[in-house]
Amino acid sequence: LATLRKKFIEAGGKVAYETKAQQLVVTPKGRVGGVRAIDREGLVDFTANAVVIAAGGYAGSREMMETFVDPGAGAM
Repeated sequence: LATLRKKFIEAGGKVAYETKAQQLVVTPKGRVGGVRAIDREGLVDFTANAVVIAAGGYAGSREMMETFVDPGAGAM
């Protein structure tokens, strides 16, 4: 992943850690043109030709763990 991140940044990409997406920004033509998010400093808009949203998965959700991993996952 380090190589992929390096290439992404070299190509002009930006990685935003500890940032929670609030809503997608839609252009007048109906395309996703960015994301509005909250980081440590407050509300921020990211505009882009492409948006990749990566989530931490569902390990923190007891309901999803019990549904997709094991019915007893909540007891772990």
